Amino acid sequence: MYKSLENIHTINMHDINIFLTYSILGFFYECIINFIQDGRFSSGFMYGPWTPIYGIGVLIILYIYKKLKKYTKIKRLILLSIISMIILTVLEYIIGNLVETLFNQTFWDYSKYKFNYGKFISLESSLIWMIGSIIIIFIHKKLKKYIKKIPNQITIILSIIFTIDLVLSVIRISSLK
Repeated sequence: MYKSLENIHTINMHDINIFLTYSILGFFYECIINFIQDGRFSSGFMYGPWTPIYGIGVLIILYIYKKLKKYTKIKRLILLSIISMIILTVLEYIIGNLVETLFNQTFWDYSKYKFNYGKFISLESSLIWMIGSIIIIFIHKKLKKYIKKIPNQITIILSIIFTIDLVLSVIRISSLK
């Protein structure tokens, strides 16, 4: 029984490391895209260098990929890309509407894209999730050995900083209503 609990602890710390790593990488990815498109170096609503939706998205992608292990590599990647595209598009739609309802804020708007469905989703962004899910699998194969080496103390410190940042950012957004 103790061994089982120990494995759960290890998995959770590892998942937190994945979440934090890809939230930070997602922040820089989005900053670069925003800089190219609008000349502004920014991402998301938090003070710190993280955009949590990317961390959540990668955890979802990795979970789906793991569940598809019975398929050949090509089938697995095809299924992953389709399932990830659907789930991440739905997630983007739900979060966009939730943020707008709760905070009266719009953090992204795809209404100017040709194939949009309202402000929060578009075919173009869905295709990026599709392609991105495959890219993530290859990136993660290179990064996972480094992510596994992140000490628990660093994970705990970053988690505390992230949580404080999240609370302060939500308070700031709430006050803008």
